[in-house]
Amino acid sequence: MRKPPPAEGVPLLNILSWNVAGLRALVKKHPGLIPSLVWREGARVLCLQEHKLQGSHTGEMEAALGLQAGHDRGRAGWVCSTGKLGYSGVSVHTASRPLSVTVGLGAGGGSTSSPDSDPDPDSEHEVEGRVVTVELEEAFVVNVYVPNSGEGLKRLDYRINRWDGAFAKYVKGLESRGKPVIVTGDLNCAHKEIDIHAPKTNLRSAGFTVEERESFGRLLLGEVGLVDTFRELFPCTVAYTYFTRRFNCREQNKGWRLDYFLTSRALMPPAAAAATATVTVVTTAAATETAVAAVTAVAIDQEAEAGTALAKANSALAAVAAPTLSTPWRVYDSWILQDVYGSDHLPLGLTLIKV
Repeated sequence: MRKPPPAEGVPLLNILSWNVAGLRALVKKHPGLIPSLVWREGARVLCLQEHKLQGSHTGEMEAALGLQAGHDRGRAGWVCSTGKLGYSGVSVHTASRPLSVTVGLGAGGGSTSSPDSDPDPDSEHEVEGRVVTVELEEAFVVNVYVPNSGEGLKRLDYRINRWDGAFAKYVKGLESRGKPVIVTGDLNCAHKEIDIHAPKTNLRSAGFTVEERESFGRLLLGEVGLVDTFRELFPCTVAYTYFTRRFNCREQNKGWRLDYFLTSRALMPPAAAAATATVTVVTTAAATETAVAAVTAVAIDQEAEAGTALAKANSALAAVAAPTLSTPWRVYDSWILQDVYGSDHLPLGLTLIKV
């Protein structure tokens, strides 16, 4: 599902975000794919997660992506895992030089650095290379790859008791500086039952535990007051961003919505919550009607009672918690690119317009 383009002449900001699950492999198999997407979508900001590169490889990848010649993105901010090589990593690429680039969560949970700063290798949260922030004139854009709780939920305690709180504190600190915040990336949490194809059988799966979902709603949507843009605009739409490569899950539309654009409430249009009341299933062309019907029956029926009440409660809490921000920019659309292959995640985008 995607809205028609804004009226001609309306100032807009397009942001693309994608967990590439290994950038080197993607570029080798699909050369030219990423710059063509940037060009096609008119993106001024490109956020990548899980690139798995070492610091010494980033220049080579910039050249391979065409981000130095022909598609000059103005500035690239790379963050790489230093604790485990060939793992994690995020990057952000902008069409013009940003006001600042911050790596990691910052010593003060919201402090920023100059565009030439390096990550602190000693922090517990920094060694895996999971966060990079750019400050634009319009907003702070935070690109994040949230830790997965892992097989057997071995990292669940770290995730909900240390990482989630530290990240929420960082984002709240940014917003307290009087500028809206846009958080994007792989948040490794399917927040509601509508966001996963088989909720009942995944209650103890990493990314859908009660603990992770409660932490997500309480901290980012509650205390910080961010808004899940896709779910706010399309409250009843079934759409996924992640499909395991096994069992033909993408062809059967059996996925998870793990990737998000969360924004300060000040960026949301007033009538966003009433945008649609129709149940819609967004799927790839290869998915069968049977699979779609099964997804709809499981997710929507269980979402109808608890999900609607939870969404209203989160929305009300977010409105109270959000600081007063003044901005002429508003979210126009939040979308998922169903036609793009190359990773087990789908790219997603956000369009803001100036009103």
